[in-house]
Amino acid sequence: MREKVFIPASNEDIVNIYITQSQGIIVEVGMGEDVDGIFVPLAEQNYERYQFTNESFETNTKLKKMISDFKDEVFQYVDSTRTQIEQERALKKNIQ
Repeated sequence: MREKVFIPASNEDIVNIYITQSQGIIVEVGMGEDVDGIFVPLAEQNYERYQFTNESFETNTKLKKMISDFKDEVFQYVDSTRTQIEQERALKKNIQ
């Protein structure tokens, strides 16, 4: 084992959110700094991981609605991006 220098930070934020069918919701919190209004996580750190199981998720109606609304909003971006990609592919196909 060896010692590692820890660089302290003054801010923390959610850096990853995973929504899975089998494991529920996994949230990772990391330390970082505010750089021009944007949170920048410190490099090479272990994120704190919190797992909300399907059981706790199913019994918390507020959390369940929040995740459902979030997924609906994300799908709007997915649909828009998918349409753009399909249009670009069609354009490239017509050029060839």
